[in-house]
Amino acid sequence: MDVRHTGAGAGLIGAFKNFGKIAGPILGGWLIFWQDYSWMLWSMAALLAVWSCGLFLRAFNKKSLIHQSEYGEAI
Repeated sequence: MDVRHTGAGAGLIGAFKNFGKIAGPILGGWLIFWQDYSWMLWSMAALLAVWSCGLFLRAFNKKSLIHQSEYGEAI
């Protein structure tokens, strides 16, 4: 990014973050209104399981183990 446009880039990122703060509860409320809680809880459980598997695989990736041994960092 060009130095002249750093302020515009930071403002755009801030605008997206604030849009997420507003859109998240509105979309969540809309989904709960039209669906039931069990659908939301099962989908969140599935997302958590996928995310946990990704973290587990990343922790035991050969590249991350090499990185750990080189720098002595914990996973």
